[in-house]
Amino acid sequence: TVAVAAAALPQLLTAAAAALQRSWARLQSDANELSRSSGGFVWTPALLSLLCTGTVMASRTFVELVAGLIAHGNVPGSTPSAIQQQQQRQAANSNSASNSNEMSNSGGGGANDATKAQRKKGKDRIAAAAATAGKPGGGGKMSDDTPDNTSKVPLGYAGSVFTQQEVLKAVQSSLLTCLNWPDPKALAHSLSTMQSLGVRLMSGGETHQSLKEFHTTQTEAPGRCNMAVEAVLQPLLGLCARPPAAPAGDSALHTTIGKPYADFFTPEKSRGNDAPSPCAEGLTSALWPIFWGMSRIFLHICKTNNIQASSQTVMQFQALAQAFRLLTALPKVTEADVQSFLTVMLESAAEMKTRRGALRYLVRTGLGETSTGLTLQ
Repeated sequence: TVAVAAAALPQLLTAAAAALQRSWARLQSDANELSRSSGGFVWTPALLSLLCTGTVMASRTFVELVAGLIAHGNVPGSTPSAIQQQQQRQAANSNSASNSNEMSNSGGGGANDATKAQRKKGKDRIAAAAATAGKPGGGGKMSDDTPDNTSKVPLGYAGSVFTQQEVLKAVQSSLLTCLNWPDPKALAHSLSTMQSLGVRLMSGGETHQSLKEFHTTQTEAPGRCNMAVEAVLQPLLGLCARPPAAPAGDSALHTTIGKPYADFFTPEKSRGNDAPSPCAEGLTSALWPIFWGMSRIFLHICKTNNIQASSQTVMQFQALAQAFRLLTALPKVTEADVQSFLTVMLESAAEMKTRRGALRYLVRTGLGETSTGLTLQ
């Protein structure tokens, strides 16, 4: 059933995203233009309010749908190493079954009972891991730093998204469309979904929760970076440079989401200082796996080839060099700012919170939240 539904996803996602985009365009136009685009239909304030509420709720539901497609299930065999591991597991299971049958035929009843009990325990562990995989903080044994644990999760829609190019393009296009909508809840959910997409791409499809150290040392890791930069990092930095326009003050849309929109882009007060806005925090969280993963991959390559990691050698790593060029293009971000961020990311003694704080500073600068004397959190 998943395969049948996945076949219809490209057309479904494209049509739904286009319809919602048209609704947002209508809501952001003035009354005369809205009437003309509707064939002369007269929109009363009550009808406009209904249109606003319906568009906002439908947009949030659409983002939840896209997020579910990325997080649902597993993507085994999406990399050559995963295929090889899967073949090894199948061979081991086959040998184990063969040995069990031989023991049974030779009258080894005690050993056979022990094998059955061990299999039952294994099934119970797999079922427990699958039951908690979709819950926040869930996943059981799957959080271990070994690729084999991901094979315990059953296939789902993610298997179709990340193994069928047409479906993946439709999901990426849908997320790009969602980033244009000014609804803060849809934007926040889109940012977390982009983070999941980035982790999926950087891990070869093996997980959507968090990137692990072993993902950055795999043979295929450098090749995944270019797609992550194009599909996740570039649109997120584009959002940082050009956020969706605020609803007009006299529009029905402003009445519905005007204040939440302002709160989403306004730095919060914390102990007398301006803390990052929800938008800045969401962007930082979504960008972090990409920058952390690429820096770890770069350092691993340098170590393997006995090359000194520096700002000069970074330029030879195409994906990371492109990422830093995109950072430099952010409003008010200077080359010196980006160079400082690069230095922190490559510094082995730097703490994780220091590296993440350096990225947050660039995001806040791009959004226009930083100023002279501002204390960064």
